[in-house]
Amino acid sequence: MAERAMTMKQRTAVVALEAARAAGVSLVEYAQANGLAVRELYDAIAALRRRGALPPATSSRPRERSRVQDRFLPVRIVSATTLATAAPVRGAAVCRLLHPGGMVLDCAQWPPVEWLSAVWSAGRGDAAT
Repeated sequence: MAERAMTMKQRTAVVALEAARAAGVSLVEYAQANGLAVRELYDAIAALRRRGALPPATSSRPRERSRVQDRFLPVRIVSATTLATAAPVRGAAVCRLLHPGGMVLDCAQWPPVEWLSAVWSAGRGDAAT
């Protein structure tokens, strides 16, 4: 693209880019030191690259992974039957039962209803005893 076909902002951006490279600083540092709008420079350079007037950007150092990605955890969706049959983590309680009489039951798996009823009714005593 001929220089006269570029807008004033595009010419300024190309001059700034070349000057930053010659000085060995980033475009952001160069723009801040010279009172230029960084966003306008990047937008003008991007437009020139899309048109083929400038070569694609090359980086001398690999880009760091975004820190935002580190805050996300992978999630796996499973059916309720898979959860019910899955082996619990060793030492972790799946169910904790607290009885008003002070009894605490930690279960490694979900207890059967019949067993739970028998244990709970056995724990009830007469208030006089």
